[in-house]
Amino acid sequence: MSKGVILYVGNFELPDCGASANRVVSNAKLFNQLGYQAALLGVTRDAACGGIRVLQNDSGLLMYERPYPTSTMQWFRHMTTADYVDEMLRLHGDIVLVILYNMPFAALKAAKKACREKNPCCLRLHRMDGCNGRQRGKAIY
Repeated sequence: MSKGVILYVGNFELPDCGASANRVVSNAKLFNQLGYQAALLGVTRDAACGGIRVLQNDSGLLMYERPYPTSTMQWFRHMTTADYVDEMLRLHGDIVLVILYNMPFAALKAAKKACREKNPCCLRLHRMDGCNGRQRGKAIY
């Protein structure tokens, strides 16, 4: 039985297009071993992707992808909103932790607001940044 869902959101291309995607997938597998269900939301450069879609994989993880921003307006929305987090909160009602991997501050604030409004059981947002090859995290309540 799952202890809940950990939502991992970032600008990584799933399932293994780069070091950050490999790191996220490895962390998600660890969360699964600890009894949590990990849901990963990355980006895709596929122009046919119009919204959040399920990514088929063999690893047993829940993987989703959303379109990578291409226009100026899409970049502005990407930097200032967290509609995709709101949509994932509706999709998974039992989210216990949201990890925002290398996300802009304004999007982080919007995600925090979405968590408070839609899912009061979502206890923490955690922002992770790469810093000189090391990882640091900051819990945001």
